[in-house]
Amino acid sequence: MVLWFAVGYVCLVATYWIFELVTISFKISNQLKQGNVAVETLLCFVFIGTAFTVSSLII
Repeated sequence: MVLWFAVGYVCLVATYWIFELVTISFKISNQLKQGNVAVETLLCFVFIGTAFTVSSLII
């Protein structure tokens, strides 16, 4: 069970890094520090989509 948690966690961290690399025009971390709600919402939906995908692959 802990192994699947680690796999899911690594996938979410990798998703953040990929999302940071894809958005060249601005840095996600800076936008989050500034409180940009649009970026926060987009990142939230990206994480939810990734979580659903990983969980369906594990099950």
